[in-house]
Amino acid sequence: LWCNVSFASCYEAMITTPTPFMGNHGEIFELDDGTIWEVQFEYEYLYEYYPTVIVCPSEGIIAVSDEQIDVIQLR
Repeated sequence: LWCNVSFASCYEAMITTPTPFMGNHGEIFELDDGTIWEVQFEYEYLYEYYPTVIVCPSEGIIAVSDEQIDVIQLR
């Protein structure tokens, strides 16, 4: 998926809210593990409903629909 990411620190999760997930700057979303994240500096307009994502907290990114999105964890 990405050549510069260590998959050991990544995990799979599903975005539960909002629906649809857009992937735009400032959007706050919750994963099915209860963590809360915010999209940073991205404008993807994905319109994804409950997408499964790869979350890499140590890298500050998620992968959704073949897109790499910068995020920060809020909780």
